[in-house]
Amino acid sequence: MKIARRPHWIVGGFVLLGLASGCAEPEPVVFSHDERLSGEEFAEKPNARGAVETTVDAMFGASPDTIRAPEGSGLPPSGLEGIGGEGGDGSEGEGDAEIVPVADRPAEPGPLSAGQAVYTRHCLHCHGITGDGEGPTADFLYPRPRDYRQGMFKFTSTDYGKKPTRDDLRRVIRHGIDGTSMPAFGAQLTDEETERVIDYVAYLSMRGEVERALIEEASFFAEEDFADPEMREEFEFIAEDVTQGVIFPNWEDSQAPEAAMQPLSPRVEATEQSIARGRELFLGVASDVKLECAGCHGSGGKGDGPSWIDPETFNTYVFLENHDPGDPTTLETLKAIAEEQQRRWGDEWGDPLRPADLNRGVYKGGRRPIDLYWRIATGITGTAMPAHAPTLQDPDDLWHLVNFVLALPQRPDLLRPDQVRRLGATSPPAAAGAAAATASR
Repeated sequence: MKIARRPHWIVGGFVLLGLASGCAEPEPVVFSHDERLSGEEFAEKPNARGAVETTVDAMFGASPDTIRAPEGSGLPPSGLEGIGGEGGDGSEGEGDAEIVPVADRPAEPGPLSAGQAVYTRHCLHCHGITGDGEGPTADFLYPRPRDYRQGMFKFTSTDYGKKPTRDDLRRVIRHGIDGTSMPAFGAQLTDEETERVIDYVAYLSMRGEVERALIEEASFFAEEDFADPEMREEFEFIAEDVTQGVIFPNWEDSQAPEAAMQPLSPRVEATEQSIARGRELFLGVASDVKLECAGCHGSGGKGDGPSWIDPETFNTYVFLENHDPGDPTTLETLKAIAEEQQRRWGDEWGDPLRPADLNRGVYKGGRRPIDLYWRIATGITGTAMPAHAPTLQDPDDLWHLVNFVLALPQRPDLLRPDQVRRLGATSPPAAAGAAAATASR
């Protein structure tokens, strides 16, 4: 059988027709600004909005093509210095410059634009151009991609609310986050590419933090103040003070060797006694200390504790009725039901969230004993998971909890209902919560 081929002149004709009709130029890619600036709060404050936007753009650049590292941020330069055969000024290098393969280049501070290139290729479709978690695929993912602009990161080795260390970010990029759409890039990125994209994630986070801080500062000014050169200069002085005195130092502090929490006691062997002690602590039945783990995770460890909206209602509004990812109506309904019941439903980003089902053995922050130790000891920033290190007088109790959590998926009998009752704990009223939610719809 002879396959018909489309004549090349037909294809060429369409190309020429497109050129003749004048194809529209693509719009330039720019960083978006915080949604509050385009909302009701600033609808009648164009001067205030302009002051915030121009100040942020002047510090960090208005688009990915004009990124710059503010002085004092600790970020690498924004130009193309040292890449390929180019000189530091962007001119062609003289002589026969040695070309060093990317994989063999030292992982030393490099240009910020190198991180932007890696981010664009691998991260932008989920996390968005501005790092707001609003990439084109974000609406179809659960949980949603992280919004870096708030400066909060969940899985860190630092204290609750503190910035992550480079090691924390490196670990997430290389190994991904189990149970989410964040993949492991360890096999795809070289060490240098990993370091560069860490720089760029920090850049996006700083940019967002500065903008949010300036929005708060702008609320203390009258709209007409921004038309006064002296008041505008004062606003810029405040911006400098916020960045150099608060935001940048917070990131610098997290890179100190002592920023990562070191275990308060040596690793405790996972004996039967240690696991039993961890179970007592988890259920809140230990005689010497009272924890509320079961209030969130449930007495069966299934993530159905009474502090949170019941799983049936959660699943209905997050997965079954949320057909249009761009329509927030169903999530607003879920939030209203949770508030009426005085229960939790999401995280500080405003995204739906549930406590982990510890029976599954899926640990988002890593499954090494030290990873679980950090989650228990320092908490998870931006969520209801608190830091337990200050609560426990015996530092070994942190390891007992780790041993119990690691044992549970292999030994579900540890939280069998009759075992729970024998220890004096009670099952959460999940069914009652589901009925109340149904009645309130």
